[in-house]
Parts: sequence; C-alpha cells; structure tokens
Amino acid sequence: YTKVETNLNPCVRNLRELDGAMSLFSLDHEGATAMGPGDLIPVYLPDLPPCPDGGIYNLMANDGHPACTVTEHAGTQ
Repeated sequence: YTKVETNLNPCVRNLRELDGAMSLFSLDHEGATAMGPGDLIPVYLPDLPPCPDGGIYNLMANDGHPACTVTEHAGTQ
C-alpha cells in the first residue's frame, strides 16, 4: 500500500464529518449552505479536520459535498 492509499479511509471519514456538519448547518439556517469553515466552527465542528495527506478540503465542491484536493481522495465521499 502507498501512503495515499493508507490515508484514504481517514480522509473519507473527515469528508463525511464535514458533510454532516454542513447538513446540520443547513437545517439550522433554513437551507443555507456553509460557505467556509468559519460557518461550521465551533458550533458544528470543534475544528477543521486535516487531511492526512496534506490535502485541502473544499466545502463548495461541484456535487454539493465537501471534497479533498488530493486526486486519489476525490470522489470518495
């Protein structure tokens, strides 16, 4: 296994955690979308979880779910 493959599952867990926090934000704000980490921290998340491969999480991905900038992690949500 490569390092990226080993770190895939923790990244996917982080993306799911972010997605859940975004859903709660939307429910609490009449369907509004969280525009950035500042909308989620500290009410919905204690802090922004880091990608174990150093990727950046994008809350505004094309499909409406958060995504990671690490190519191998893309589309794994």
